[in-house]
Amino acid sequence: MIAQDMLPAMRLIGWCKNIDQSCTNRFPAFFRLSLMRSLVRNGFVRPYSAAYGWRLTADGYRWLEMHDYPMQPDQHTQRSKRRFDNAAVAVTMFAAGISPFMSSIEEFSQQDEYLPAFALRAGANQNLLGSSLVTGFIRLGGTLLAVHYPHAERRVFLQREYDCVQTISLRCRCTDIGYLFCGESYTSAYRALLHGQIKGTGKKAGTYGQLAGEATHGCLLSCDLQGAFQMKLMRIPDYRLPLSIMLGKQYGQMVELGLPACDFMDPRLHQPAIISLDMDLCHIKRAAVQAREAGYSNLILVALDFQKPFLEQIFPPPFFRIVIIPDEPIREMEARAAHATV
Repeated sequence: MIAQDMLPAMRLIGWCKNIDQSCTNRFPAFFRLSLMRSLVRNGFVRPYSAAYGWRLTADGYRWLEMHDYPMQPDQHTQRSKRRFDNAAVAVTMFAAGISPFMSSIEEFSQQDEYLPAFALRAGANQNLLGSSLVTGFIRLGGTLLAVHYPHAERRVFLQREYDCVQTISLRCRCTDIGYLFCGESYTSAYRALLHGQIKGTGKKAGTYGQLAGEATHGCLLSCDLQGAFQMKLMRIPDYRLPLSIMLGKQYGQMVELGLPACDFMDPRLHQPAIISLDMDLCHIKRAAVQAREAGYSNLILVALDFQKPFLEQIFPPPFFRIVIIPDEPIREMEARAAHATV
């Protein structure tokens, strides 16, 4: 085995502790089957278990330390299901070119990467998250998104979650906050928002749907290669502006038109449009209210091709119209972002 081929899988498994088969199957570039078998055969990874997934052995942790990536060996595996969710998000971020290896607020506040909640909880004398259900945090410029992997049966204490993201946003000096709801697909994440149940009778308990309904931003993310591509684009600073310039007109006049949540006017349909590749349901709903109040018959949602089937289900015609972003503007925006980082 070549160390360069081993490193992504070893780092991700060592960092996340438990990764299930579903996640590794969705990211074959990091976890191809032949590599996983070889890691097991050489004693670096334990044979796969449905209960505990993939885990490093003591030799696996020693291998990471020899290659300058020391990590704390796993001590507990009783919460592997929650760890599977955490790992799915972390691997998706890694596939998007976003480092999931942040371990402190100080480190996180200096760069737009992904800070997993388990890294904060593992730190000595750190109780910033309390008993919040948050999976992690990602910074996108001045916006902080609290990442959640919602399940309909989980009880959510709304104020606790809000206080948690508010605390972290102040520490990171972010002026805008919201949520990123993750799942195996957009549909599974949305169902957890839509069909959440409240266990118990406490007035403070709520559902993920209520958490999303009270948010400024409520984005969806599928933990797969498509979601990784979505995050890659969302990470580009001010990604809405270049797309609005390339795809529409009057992109600088939407506030004057009474449509501050919209990005531009569609040049063919002469209707307001928003860039929806971030799958921000809260943003879409705000823009829809403004478009209706202004007397427009349509709101154009400009999204990626793989997002269209889902968006058409929850934002149906005739008022909503889904338009796919052409490949050329995406390539041009990626090229500009790559040039800016050189």
